[in-house]
Amino acid sequence: MVDEDVVVHRLELVNQYTNECKEMRDVTRETYLEDVVLQRAVER
Repeated sequence: MVDEDVVVHRLELVNQYTNECKEMRDVTRETYLEDVVLQRAVER
């Protein structure tokens, strides 16, 4: 049996992740290379 709460939570996490990825679309290569914190976040 599937626990609805677990499925809902995981879908929320996927949604959050995809939204974060969308925010990164506009980051230029130059900006990425100059921002060490951003690089670490992406590597993580």
